[in-house]
Amino acid sequence: MKATVINQVSKETRKQLTNALSAAINELQGEGGLAELVGKNLEGMEWMFNLHMMAEYQFIQDLKEEMKQNEKDEQAAIRDCRNGIYDKWYRYHREHDGRAYDRAWQKENEQVQNETVTFLEA
Repeated sequence: MKATVINQVSKETRKQLTNALSAAINELQGEGGLAELVGKNLEGMEWMFNLHMMAEYQFIQDLKEEMKQNEKDEQAAIRDCRNGIYDKWYRYHREHDGRAYDRAWQKENEQVQNETVTFLEA
């Protein structure tokens, strides 16, 4: 009958291995041990994830605000075009050089077909 490796090791050696293993486990679980290190890394990862989610949320909120502003600018462009006015203020005071105002004004002018336009300076 073959003896297992553990049975071939003396009682004293088994006791020393058991003590060493117990000490290693206690060290890993103690202050500054692996468990704490893993916990800190998980906390750090959670913090980074939360930071990323907050940034993404803010990005979405900013896009929503920009869309609302573009809609208002488009409404102003339609109103101005119908009255024969082009307001240059939008070009110099809006993101993307007032693109929303310009596009809406040009589209509306396809129907209105202004022959003369009053340009309002910025």
